[in-house]
Amino acid sequence: LCDRMKGNLRFIKQKYYEQGNKANRMLAIRLRKHQSSNIVQKLKSDQTIISKPNEIADRFANCYKTLCKNTQTCKDDNLFLNYLSKITFNTLPEISAKQLHQPIQEQEISAAISSLKSNKSPGPDGFINEFYKIVLKAYHHALQTETVAPSWNYITIVVIHKEDKDPTKCQSYKPISLLNKDLRILTTIIAKRVNEIITEIINPDKTGFITGRHYGDNVWGLLKMMSSYKTKPEQAMVLSLDAQKANDQVSWQYLEHTLQKFKLGKKFIRWIQILYSNPMAAVKVNGTMSNTFPLERGCRQRCSLSPLLFIISIELLAQLIMDKENIQGFTINREQHKHKHKTQPLLKELIGNYGHFSGYKVNIDKTLAIDICRNISQTFKDQSGLPCTYTDSIRLKLLGEQTRSNTSEY
Repeated sequence: LCDRMKGNLRFIKQKYYEQGNKANRMLAIRLRKHQSSNIVQKLKSDQTIISKPNEIADRFANCYKTLCKNTQTCKDDNLFLNYLSKITFNTLPEISAKQLHQPIQEQEISAAISSLKSNKSPGPDGFINEFYKIVLKAYHHALQTETVAPSWNYITIVVIHKEDKDPTKCQSYKPISLLNKDLRILTTIIAKRVNEIITEIINPDKTGFITGRHYGDNVWGLLKMMSSYKTKPEQAMVLSLDAQKANDQVSWQYLEHTLQKFKLGKKFIRWIQILYSNPMAAVKVNGTMSNTFPLERGCRQRCSLSPLLFIISIELLAQLIMDKENIQGFTINREQHKHKHKTQPLLKELIGNYGHFSGYKVNIDKTLAIDICRNISQTFKDQSGLPCTYTDSIRLKLLGEQTRSNTSEY
């Protein structure tokens, strides 16, 4: 019986190898199974269940319209400037800023097109990457005249179900923005330029999405801190903040002022303004398109430029903490790692003020307080001022990868 099963498995592997990529019944069955996993059968809407495709699509559209609506109460530029003037910036040298402003070269377009992956979902215009591989001219007119094609401002959003989440809730689906490929090529070129200069304005302890840096350095620093403090009598913790809907909450007004303070140059900032000029979106669910709605804040998902813009925007929060003399951190080998429990109310106020201008909100469900010394009292927890989950284990999800370790091991 075992020999027969082994033989059948070999025949199945051979059949998949010979016929798996051909337009036949086997491929149709596999595609049907894949498509069925992405179908949204029903949704909850105001305590009622909806199942019609157009109603489901519009329900998602209303959800994301609310998410991307600009709810910022502070719109006075003078208040922004006054707030930012109190923060120390690593400004970009003029010679580096000029690299961002250079006219786009044919070699850059060719390199960006070559870097695009084939067989990816197209944007609203329906063109795939292979079409653009024969085109090496596009953008000088748009950037010089500061006008773009209307299709650049139109985005299709598709949704992917999050594992172990209620499939009847919109919040259980991750929105993915499908951009037109001509826009993808341009943002890829701009992102490559930003990558070349971003280390000059972002402190070395920021590692995510920055070429040449690795988040393992941050984990190692945390483990070093835990090892140093495990025998000390004082109570101490490390607070891991998680941003709620990080990319979707960024205020464009705040981002513009931040880019100016970093001295990235008027021309570069104007390019960003053009790329985020009156964008519209529609949600595609089960093959049905919703009504279009405006996007008023946030960085586009799956855009190569978005994580870099978010890093620049969040750098101010880290710099605010470092600049505050009243916030004293852990000292290891004469190197200070902020913050300490006596200053937690101040930290809460600082994050609140930062969120008032930037749109940043703390995701309470994913915010962790790690017990460094394994002796945190209830009084200490009450003093933190921030609702979070207390643990003696590192369970941090960094850039999609899970890091786990118990403090008792160090």
